[in-house]
Amino acid sequence: MKTKQLILYFSILVINILLFSCIQKEKKNKLDGVWFTDAEWIYSSQSDLGLYFDKDTIYSIYNEAHILDGDGIFQIINDTILFKNHKEQTQKYIIKKHTNDSLILLINGEEKRLHNERLEFNDNLKFSKISIIVGEDIDPYYFITLDSLGNIFAEERIDKEKMIKKQFKLNSSELNRIDSLFKFSCIDKTDTVGWDSGYDGWPKSMKFEYNNKSTVIRTIHFSMPYRIQPIFYRIMLIVMNKNTIDEK
Repeated sequence: MKTKQLILYFSILVINILLFSCIQKEKKNKLDGVWFTDAEWIYSSQSDLGLYFDKDTIYSIYNEAHILDGDGIFQIINDTILFKNHKEQTQKYIIKKHTNDSLILLINGEEKRLHNERLEFNDNLKFSKISIIVGEDIDPYYFITLDSLGNIFAEERIDKEKMIKKQFKLNSSELNRIDSLFKFSCIDKTDTVGWDSGYDGWPKSMKFEYNNKSTVIRTIHFSMPYRIQPIFYRIMLIVMNKNTIDEK
């Protein structure tokens, strides 16, 4: 009889553990992704932009990078996000409301409202030309233009003695990828002031021409609007990996 009771007990225990694990996984899957703070200043050079949940890991989003919140590993118990902060203390984010598009957390007694990044997609944003200047009078120097048809022209100066020119056309897949990144850029809301404070030896200037408007952002190496970064780095990577067409 005792053996049967023990088997029953352990069976129930295993079922509860599996059930808890499934609930944990489901809740984490719903949180997965980028959540931006509901505030106008998130389009400026202010740092605290929101949270990024990547499977079992939680990050704070800054213009400079994703930074682990404490040890980064979190659990969800009774609608409370739990993880160890940098002082090895248990940090709690209480989930007050969570839908596919919005998230309200209670953090240290203060309410933090966030929205899913999918809401920032603006299909009406259409770029006609993107221009990038990196380095200016400092090597390495890059001058790159990309138009809406996918035509790229680039000049690359490694040193004063060597200038490399490249001219080519993106395939439709790459062009669509950059176009999608641009539609997520919130360029029409982004503050252009405050990105070039300080100097680190590798200045950049980006000009976006779109919807009969233009926006210029001047930055230094480690200071760039979060939503602009994937566009910049994608174009730079394509150009740097492209074989030389013309060399002088």
